Amino acid sequence: MLRGKVNGSTVLAVLFVIFMAGCNCDLNPQPVTPTNAAGPPTVISTNPVKGATCVRNNSISALFSKAMNPATLTTSTVKVRGPGVTPIAGAVSYESGSHTVTFAPTC
Repeated sequence: MLRGKVNGSTVLAVLFVIFMAGCNCDLNPQPVTPTNAAGPPTVISTNPVKGATCVRNNSISALFSKAMNPATLTTSTVKVRGPGVTPIAGAVSYESGSHTVTFAPTC
């Protein structure tokens, strides 16, 4: 069972790990649109929102502005910890159509 809570700092730490691990460097340029403009992907939204409390046993998701490399989004690269430094077991999934990465805790 997952104990404690996942707070906004934990969500931000997870998003940073996802961002660093899943940046998709496309070698086939496409026309510039808001979702494939130059530069790294940005987080458009998260669930739960920053600062949320009492989110135990809920999934954490991040919607990115552009595609991520799904091969780099694994339980080795996406880690959730808390409270403290104890890793929380879970599964990572990626929805390429919406550019959404989700961490679902297993408890």
